[in-house]
Amino acid sequence: LAAEGGMSPGEIDALRHMNFLDQARIVEGRLGSSEALQKSVAAALRSDYFSLAQGLVANLPVKEAVTTNYDSLYEQSHLPFSRVCVLPYQAVGKEQKWLLKLHGCVEQPQDIVLTRQDYMRYSERRAALAGIVQTLLITKHMLFLGFSLQDDNFHKIMDSVRLARHGSNVLGTALNLNRQALQEELWRDELVSVPMGGEWEAMPDIGLLARRLDIFLDLANAFCVQHTEHLLNPRFEALLSTADRAFVKEFRDMFLGFSEEASQSEGYDKLRDLAIRLGHEWHKGDLYAHYEYHDQKRAKKAMLYSEKMWRVEKYSKDEKKKQRKSKKKKHASGDE
Repeated sequence: LAAEGGMSPGEIDALRHMNFLDQARIVEGRLGSSEALQKSVAAALRSDYFSLAQGLVANLPVKEAVTTNYDSLYEQSHLPFSRVCVLPYQAVGKEQKWLLKLHGCVEQPQDIVLTRQDYMRYSERRAALAGIVQTLLITKHMLFLGFSLQDDNFHKIMDSVRLARHGSNVLGTALNLNRQALQEELWRDELVSVPMGGEWEAMPDIGLLARRLDIFLDLANAFCVQHTEHLLNPRFEALLSTADRAFVKEFRDMFLGFSEEASQSEGYDKLRDLAIRLGHEWHKGDLYAHYEYHDQKRAKKAMLYSEKMWRVEKYSKDEKKKQRKSKKKKHASGDE
């Protein structure tokens, strides 16, 4: 971007030694406006591909997330199985996952926070967003992933939380690629640090540590899985035990036993929610939707069987007709 702004190689080299916020300010001036810088950054960060780690994070049973990133990779990692509501740009639906973007989004370039001036005015324009993070820190145990903990706005948010809370309870866990002793000392009363590498590795391979992080997230997903959420999913029928098959059959019989009037009850809605948690795939609100796959197979078999029997029956009837006609002809001709 500095080169696009007409900066010489010598100026670009000098730019590298400046604070990132001041770098952004200089490039903003060379490009002509803050809007030009924001649009250029948004264009550079648009991508159709997300990492394995982002896909694993998307599978965690978490409904609230916060990021200082501008890209849309977290949202993309949920598709097509679920959708994420992006705050502050969209309204959050009931039981819907949401992502709070503190520093703007590539889809809304005008809100991207880049320069020192943007940071200084942050509390004036986005105090409500900071309040959401404060609430999460006080009421939840937050997991920090890929976050350096060096953002000035985050430090202000944390300081407000320190003033408001009582006691010394830990606020979250930070996953780091390698061990950072001084950072652990800085946050020891508030965050638990979990490094993917230890101090014994003098020259840790960044690729190896990233791979360890993927494995760690995969393991976390395994521990979070409820071992009953596949029971009513027909795709997992072959994996069911004898007891599970008996449960599914009886549950199905009970489900199919509800009348249309009974299905209007609030109690039925609770039962439907339980069915969904057990792997029931609800389509168009149809009571029989979960068993659509099985019923289609049974219907197909029944249809083929009926067609076969119909042909046999038709053949038999045709043969009997032929025999009767043959007898009539023979009788008429005096052969019998």
